[in-house]
Amino acid sequence: MMFFDDLRLGIAILYLALVMWRVMGQGDEWWPYVVALSVIMAGVRGVEHALDAARVRRYVAYFAALDPADAKEKISRMWLSGVRNELSQRLADEGTIERSEFVERFPFTKEAQRRATLLFWLTIGAAAIALAALAFVARMPAWIGWGCWLATATFVALAGQARQSSLDMQSVLEVSQFGLTEIATSRERRTLRWTEPLFIVDKPRRHRVELFNAEGKMIRINYRRLGFVRLLHLVLTNGGFRREEQAGNLPTGDDA
Repeated sequence: MMFFDDLRLGIAILYLALVMWRVMGQGDEWWPYVVALSVIMAGVRGVEHALDAARVRRYVAYFAALDPADAKEKISRMWLSGVRNELSQRLADEGTIERSEFVERFPFTKEAQRRATLLFWLTIGAAAIALAALAFVARMPAWIGWGCWLATATFVALAGQARQSSLDMQSVLEVSQFGLTEIATSRERRTLRWTEPLFIVDKPRRHRVELFNAEGKMIRINYRRLGFVRLLHLVLTNGGFRREEQAGNLPTGDDA
């Protein structure tokens, strides 16, 4: 990024002036300033790499959500071959939509699954650290011990939610001419048929679309599903939903 190049240049010039002033004017050693400069530069470069990686993940997530044919076409129109190859490889690493003559299966992206697993282990680690801290606060005020215990309980609860989220991301949504089926990790199946009254609601804050019937049976269509745009198009088409001009982000409708 041009911003980080300018930032590094500015830091280097300021540090050079500082070193010259301290060495020539005050007689200090020069090497601590060089070490400090190296640490600062490494920190700036680390932030730059982290932002670059986050930007790439957003690009990959965007293309992974598209219909695979649309994603392939958009990538093919990119000017740089290196960018095309990199995105194509990263999309291939995210997984594929399984298609047969009668059904299409939509898993979560591999990146979403990895992040859910990482979050689980981070919360488990935080809970373990908070629990271990109890051994070192025996002679400290009681409120510190209660704080450690509360932190442990909180992280354990968060770990439970993260574990459930990780398991949910192993599920697959299956679209057929008969309905939409969610296949859980346990192989349990939940099906909503196109011939029954269906309703659809967008939940952008929860990053998902909820499809449910009159009895309240629900299937959640997460934005992070591979091929989310195609999946949603199939649901809207097969479910017989119509767009309403003054409705919210997504239409509501009746049965097909």
